[in-house]
Amino acid sequence: MAMRRALRGDRAARLRSRCAQLGPAVVVVAVLPAVVLGATGGPVSSNGSSLARAVGGWRPLPPAPVAGRLGEGFVWTGRELVIAGGVTRTRTGTARLPADGAAYEPATRRWRVIAVPPGGVGAGAVWTGRRLVVWTGNGPAGPAAAASYDPVSDTWRRLAAGPLGPREGNANLWTGKELLVIGGYRGDAAATPVAAALDPATGRWRTLHGLHGLSLFGGPNGAVWDGHEAIVAGKLSLCPQLGSACSRTRPVVVAYDPATDRKRELGLPPFSASFGAGAAGSLTPVAWTRGTVIFRALIPGSLRVLGYRPSTGRWRIGPRAPCVLPHGTDTQTAWIGDRLVAACADGGLQIYDPKSESWRRRTSTTGVSPLATRTGSAIAWTGRELVVWSGWTFERFNPTPASGASMVLAR
Repeated sequence: MAMRRALRGDRAARLRSRCAQLGPAVVVVAVLPAVVLGATGGPVSSNGSSLARAVGGWRPLPPAPVAGRLGEGFVWTGRELVIAGGVTRTRTGTARLPADGAAYEPATRRWRVIAVPPGGVGAGAVWTGRRLVVWTGNGPAGPAAAASYDPVSDTWRRLAAGPLGPREGNANLWTGKELLVIGGYRGDAAATPVAAALDPATGRWRTLHGLHGLSLFGGPNGAVWDGHEAIVAGKLSLCPQLGSACSRTRPVVVAYDPATDRKRELGLPPFSASFGAGAAGSLTPVAWTRGTVIFRALIPGSLRVLGYRPSTGRWRIGPRAPCVLPHGTDTQTAWIGDRLVAACADGGLQIYDPKSESWRRRTSTTGVSPLATRTGSAIAWTGRELVVWSGWTFERFNPTPASGASMVLAR
């Protein structure tokens, strides 16, 4: 199982390769780079602060007390970046499941080892305001597991695994009351049931029947909560019985209301010469801000940021990012309160402001950018500082270094 989960990135690469053969499509695994999430699916927290007007250099983080990894559960608590579980990969190709976790406090630049997580807990964490709550399918072999962590008392509570079986590539998000687990695949097929909700206060699960039939090829690109509905995007399989061999898919964005257990499909942005079906297939919800759902979409060598207002049903397509992305579909981005940060191939940054619908190019003069040299990192925005730790590098066997770096974005 360790090797199977460790090769998730390789599987994603194979899926992208198959998509390229089938037509212009991009598959982004929800638990990998788009976390800004906060995937997030939002591990990266938004505190509404405005983005800095100046960018300093990258500063290495102090040595971590645990091994580097990918696919871990991580959240920003408002004080610490907490990580748990995941998969460690070495330069020789060895993979293992580390049964540990750690927390990093940027204000003091100190790490601490946290209590040992329950077995099997890893990807897909959310922050409730008091606790980290995580559900993981542990890949095709399972077993599925759920738990919550209190950073104040440094204690874990094992929760029921719920009605969803083993899977990977699912999206997890927090509604303010429930953890929603949506989509994912097991082997070459979409996992069923499609989705379920967990109330961590009671430990009770319920199956979300309203999402039945949402068979997203490769799992959701991502999901965010807009205060009322879950906004989910991906590529809908038109022949789900064939699994990854299905050659017929279409881009889809869905709004789901867990209170009524109903979903509705949203209209896509208007297609044009600069925004076609391939870009629509890569739409990834990043954040909810000022009454707008923010999406990113990949276009050849670059990306665009789009906004969707549920109150009007209208889309706004932002301009093309100004610099070349470092690693195409594996590019990771960060949501920093009210703007999106993406890496440039030259190690600099490009920053998008949804309010003005414009990009600003910033060049970092010192340090190596972990945004540009890795993917699948644990990312946190403190309101002042962008913290990026571990993830896998673009070397043979995709090793997961235990290092990271941070950058202060001055106002």
